[in-house]
Amino acid sequence: MRVYPTSSIRLIHFFFQEFLPFFPLSPAFNPLDGQSWSLLAGQIQSHLVQQTWVESPDVALWLREFFWMAYVGAFPTFPHGDWPVWDPRISMEGDFISYWIADCKIQEMTPDVLNTTREFIWEELRNLAACLLPFSIVSQGIP
Repeated sequence: MRVYPTSSIRLIHFFFQEFLPFFPLSPAFNPLDGQSWSLLAGQIQSHLVQQTWVESPDVALWLREFFWMAYVGAFPTFPHGDWPVWDPRISMEGDFISYWIADCKIQEMTPDVLNTTREFIWEELRNLAACLLPFSIVSQGIP
């Protein structure tokens, strides 16, 4: 295991707090609860539209990926059914939303289907975060 100087660790945490301030998630975050996903989508959306990401296209891409995962976690029937309009400055670009739209089938959202869908999105979000972040996306208490 590589040991980083304390100043490097602080710089890494500053970078991620600046660009991904919604991580780590609160221990109250429940990946099976639409309200948890909705709050996360709102935090990401606010951060994404408040910043100018022209100079950091990779960061903008990551933010959009996280946004669309959280948005679909909140509104799993998207693009069908009822869902609120998101900020139009957030484009429907990225691997996750492209996959979701291409593979989207109209089906009844039973509790089992809803839980399976949110579990899938939770795993996708955790996998992306694991590739990008040097720390866990969750505070203590989330499996």
